[in-house]
Amino acid sequence: RNTSTPAPPVVMALLALERASEDIHYASFETTTEDRGDHSFSGVFFAITCDASVAPVAACEVNALSVRGGLGAMKVYYRVCDMSRDNEVCAADTTERYGSYRADDGRIRRLLDASSWTLAYDADVGASDFKTLVRLDFAKPIEFSPGEKLELYVHSAEESDQGLVYDDAPDLCGRPKDDGILQIWPGYAHLSSVPFGTSAPWYEENSYSITSLRRDRRFVGKVQYGVRWKLWEPMKETHASFPVRYREVVQTILLGMKDRNCLLSALDYDVVMYIFNKHIGWDWFGNQLDPPALPPLETSSGSAVVDAALRALTEHHASGSKGDAVKDTYMEQIEIVTN
Repeated sequence: RNTSTPAPPVVMALLALERASEDIHYASFETTTEDRGDHSFSGVFFAITCDASVAPVAACEVNALSVRGGLGAMKVYYRVCDMSRDNEVCAADTTERYGSYRADDGRIRRLLDASSWTLAYDADVGASDFKTLVRLDFAKPIEFSPGEKLELYVHSAEESDQGLVYDDAPDLCGRPKDDGILQIWPGYAHLSSVPFGTSAPWYEENSYSITSLRRDRRFVGKVQYGVRWKLWEPMKETHASFPVRYREVVQTILLGMKDRNCLLSALDYDVVMYIFNKHIGWDWFGNQLDPPALPPLETSSGSAVVDAALRALTEHHASGSKGDAVKDTYMEQIEIVTN
């Protein structure tokens, strides 16, 4: 007769899941431009955002930039801002006149406020051949989340107009370069060999104008970045941020856990969570997400004349009328709203 005490059951130890995945997916994004000699100077301000509407992105981490130009002593500054804040890098400013801004322009002053920026890179990389990209590795990654924008300022201390290559941004809508997750927005070129300097080399420093910026310019080079994916959890908003097929798989497994006649019912909840987040890729079953919800239509443009034109076009589009008929109705609407 065996009277020995039975061995306790073996329990698999599970690591506690964090709110963001420990696994980083690294990717590299590159903008390509023509090599135009007149598009280089001392620096460039630009902004980066990440899009969670196309993938379950928890955060992005920028760890390096690759740039070209005469280079020399290079510095990279950054700041992370909420997207709801007035966008001094992405939006075009209308106060520029003949290459200068008023000294009391609040947006430009905030852009050149050195105290609001943090230094991410500071080293002399030596002279470059102007065509080869040189990588600037940050001491630590810069993390930002969807709904935030990472503003970057790259500067060369080269005392010439060939310190850093950038490009013109001819797109009047200011649309970004986009790789599906990361967006690189146009910003400003900087024409001073002094970081955050307010005057271009051919102007004297003065108290009434800022001459060192040129708007609608684009960063040229590479942004090396990683993506930290969301972890699935049983919350409505989190569940909705994953692709359709992934959500169906999760729902099927959870239903199986509730069915005593299904083998999945033998699984512990923590084990299933571990499988969802560490062994099943969010894009294994396709990457189709629900289309983003559109905001409700405005009832008025704010302009009576514009509203009249829209009504005329809408009415005659519905009736199939064209040409002079639309014009006549438009003029009738104009008379109504202007009398």
